Amino acid sequence: PLEKIRRSVEKIPFKVKNDRLNITISMGVSMLLASDNVHTVFDRADKALYKAKETGRNKICYKK
Repeated sequence: PLEKIRRSVEKIPFKVKNDRLNITISMGVSMLLASDNVHTVFDRADKALYKAKETGRNKICYKK
């Protein structure tokens, strides 16, 4: 499902003053574990997001 969202955003025809812009998204994803609190799970998701941006953008990265 997340990959479908990423591809859909990539296909949206954005224009600014008749110039086409390529819009993409990167996502950082993590799973909420029984041992987590709000800070630990968001910290992992944030690290995954930065990994997605640092390794080429326009992708989804998962951090356990």
